[in-house]
Amino acid sequence: LNFPSKEIRSLVDKAKINKNDQIIFIFSIIEEKVSIAVGVSDNLISKYDASNFAKELSLLLGGSGGGGRKDFAQSGGSNSKNIDEAVNKVIERI
Repeated sequence: LNFPSKEIRSLVDKAKINKNDQIIFIFSIIEEKVSIAVGVSDNLISKYDASNFAKELSLLLGGSGGGGRKDFAQSGGSNSKNIDEAVNKVIERI
């Protein structure tokens, strides 16, 4: 995806509408920089934290962290070549 980081939040919000049991990861790469958005459906926020996922993904992708809330968080990174590896590491924990 080549969406500005401000637009990927709306993508996560749309994906979460009226749906349960979802953890959503959206990545956008523009000029080699990675924007990350993570959403966790309301019924899962007692078990999973979008902010923790965003921070972990950012660190794995050469960023310095990120943040937000338990249901939505954003972060970024500079190493777009490692997205698959970073996502797989996070998914293994889920």
